[in-house]
Amino acid sequence: MLIKILYAFFDGQPVDIFAFILVFSRVAIYPQYVIPPQLHLSPFVDQTVAGALLLIPGLVDLGVMSPLFVRWLGQLEERTKLEDIRRQREREQAEEYEDDMSVDRRTHLGT
Repeated sequence: MLIKILYAFFDGQPVDIFAFILVFSRVAIYPQYVIPPQLHLSPFVDQTVAGALLLIPGLVDLGVMSPLFVRWLGQLEERTKLEDIRRQREREQAEEYEDDMSVDRRTHLGT
């Protein structure tokens, strides 16, 4: 399960990195890009809009993966709690057995 979560997370990282570069760069990366004049957009604004559009799938992935990740962590915690309870019971049983054995030894030695 962890491998699948990591794969899903890292699968979209190159696109997200490129999107952040497009959105937050202060210069137009592709100044030779020709924009239709009817849109009245500068290359910088067009690049920022393109970067924002590239970020949408990453946000959708984040919205879907976050609850799954939290659920996975909950299941992991529950398994750990059950394992701790099992170990505690085994430890208590071992201590009871040791106590019983020491009582038996004392009674045998006393008679």
